[in-house]
Amino acid sequence: MKDELFGELTFEGYSWDGKIKTEIFDDEFVLMVQSEDESQTVTDAQRAAYKAFADNAQQLLPQMLDGMVEFYNDELKNSYGGDDMWADIDTPEQLLEHITPDALIVPYDNIAEDFGSVYLTFLCDWEQDQAEQSGIAVEVANGEIEQINTADIAF
Repeated sequence: MKDELFGELTFEGYSWDGKIKTEIFDDEFVLMVQSEDESQTVTDAQRAAYKAFADNAQQLLPQMLDGMVEFYNDELKNSYGGDDMWADIDTPEQLLEHITPDALIVPYDNIAEDFGSVYLTFLCDWEQDQAEQSGIAVEVANGEIEQINTADIAF
């Protein structure tokens, strides 16, 4: 399917998938626009959720990166002990050395409470040896950061 905003998409089980490059990260994300089945196309509410994110992305970037540094230090590194797998990450620049953009997820209309959320997920190099990688995710709702947590929040 070719969507007017997202371009070429392929249905993969529970989402229309493609690739998307954002202004704030010089890398592509896997795009996943969730759908109940192949007969349901991308909705106007899903496009509006992405546009609200994209329109505010530059202003959100410093807050997003600072929040991910804080989450890393408070919820991951310091919660699980100071062993060798945890890098010292105190600045956004240091964080960027350890994360890779993974997916940009636009949830089903009926899941998003106000139809305004998107999730950005990132792979983290400190998880390379773990069997189950959770990464970090940022939820952006109506153009504002709603929460930062493990990528589980996006699924």
